This record gives sequence, C-alpha cells and structure tokens, in this order.
Amino acid sequence: MSTSSTAVTAVLWDADGVLQQVPSSWFELLDQVLGKQESLALLDLLLPQVEAAIRGDVAMSERLPAALTERGLGEHVERICEVWGTIDRLEESREFVRRLRERGIGCHLATNQDDLRTSYMRARMGYDDLLDRCFYSCELGVAKPDVAFFRRVAEELEVELGALVFVDDTLENVRAAQSCGLPAFYWHHRDGIDTLGERLAELGVEVS
Repeated sequence: MSTSSTAVTAVLWDADGVLQQVPSSWFELLDQVLGKQESLALLDLLLPQVEAAIRGDVAMSERLPAALTERGLGEHVERICEVWGTIDRLEESREFVRRLRERGIGCHLATNQDDLRTSYMRARMGYDDLLDRCFYSCELGVAKPDVAFFRRVAEELEVELGALVFVDDTLENVRAAQSCGLPAFYWHHRDGIDTLGERLAELGVEVS
C-alpha cells in the first residue's frame, strides 16, 4: 500500500468486482440464446480482441454484430448485445459511495470497458448520478494497468495523483497505480464494507 503527504480529495473506483458484477448466470444466458457450441465459438472470435476494445482501438458495438453475422447468427444480435451488457449492481458498495460524497469526498469511476458495455453502464447503472465523473478506458484511449490511464484521469480532474485514492480488485492495476504515486489498495466486494472503510481511513479518507 502506498501513502502520500498530499491531502486526499477524491476516490477512484473500479467497476467490476467493486461497484458491480457480472452475474454468475452470464454464460448460461449466452448459451440459452446460441447454444453452448456457438457460444464458445463466438467467445473464441471475440476474446482476442477484448484488450484492443477496452483501449478503444476496436468498437465492440461493431465487432460483436459482425462476429455473429460471420457465424450465420445475425438474427440474435439484439439479444446477445443485451447479454453482453448484463450487469448486477452491488448496492452496499454504491451506498458507501453515496455516504462518501455526502461528506464532500469526490468519487469517480475509473474502469476498463469496451464501448458496447460502456453504453449499457451509462444507460442502466446510474453512474452519472452516483459519481462525480466517469472515466471509461475505451474513451480515454488507454487502459489499466498502463500508468498513462491514471495520469490521464488526474489530468482530466486537474489534481495531483497523490490527491486521489484508487480502489480496484485486480492487483496488477493496484500495483501500477502505486508505481506512479497514486495511493491505492486491493478490495473486492466480498472483503466487506468494514474492510473498505478501514483501508480508506489508513489513506486519510474518513467515513463516519
């Protein structure tokens, strides 16, 4: 864990595993539409392009329909796009964010997402109301764990990296943030809200 002498003014929140999660039934939903064999074939086509998609180099909103069409499954585009954007809210985490904002602590989303999933998150997850600002990798043109992601967010917010705390459930991302002077720690929603509050307090973010 990293510490900083700069007063913390805001928290950067990862999305998946922290404020939201993919439902355990996600693969079953895919199978229900396409069948297991076609689901696996579709994922084989798309997964090699995910990293490029979260950097914004590939538009998943175009690539997913194209992949389905290539497989002769064009009639399922709308339903599979729905499955792609199926996400569950983690209400306890979200309530914690609301409490922080009530105490005057800025809260911003800092997440790796492709453009298709981003569109569903914007339309359905209420992040524009829950958080002060939202930073999606596909729009920034750079993704975690690249330190340029964190620097870009700090530039957009016009603050020093040390004035932000970063919460993520991927250790590689946490270590990258720490390497560029951003106080950061690992937390997954299964670790519990009490643990989250304790770790934030260690970095100067107090929650009553």
